[in-house]
Amino acid sequence: MAAAWRGRVVTTVLVPLVSVVCGFLVGAIAIVAAGADPLVAYGALFAGAFTNHNALAETLVSTTPYLGLGLAVALGFRAGLFNIGAEGQFYIGSLAGTFVAYSIHGLPPVLEVPLGLIAGMAGGALWASIAGGLKARFGAHEVITTIMLNYVS
Repeated sequence: MAAAWRGRVVTTVLVPLVSVVCGFLVGAIAIVAAGADPLVAYGALFAGAFTNHNALAETLVSTTPYLGLGLAVALGFRAGLFNIGAEGQFYIGSLAGTFVAYSIHGLPPVLEVPLGLIAGMAGGALWASIAGGLKARFGAHEVITTIMLNYVS
């Protein structure tokens, strides 16, 4: 029982913590290679992101799309598929949602916002279905096709 609990602690806490520390170390090496002080650079990074309400709000606004993309990629990985094309799907979905929202401008917001969101989801799904169709029909590898579709989008 204790060994299983210890194993869960390692996988849920220690592995992500070590990954973050390694990321900061690699970043520090790159900062030193650029001729700057890593402590000053990381201090400015955190001060710029979290010191006041506007900075925190901007950090959350900038982070939200990446969190959504991470969840989308994780969903594909859980299904046993590699979805490297999340970036392109995001771009196409954004274009579709923006186009529809501008096209139906004048409707009540209670209709306009959901229709724009639905159009964005449909645009991204349609773009992803190209890679899915190629895999289903011809057995094309989804990593290659989604990377190529990222370039096209």
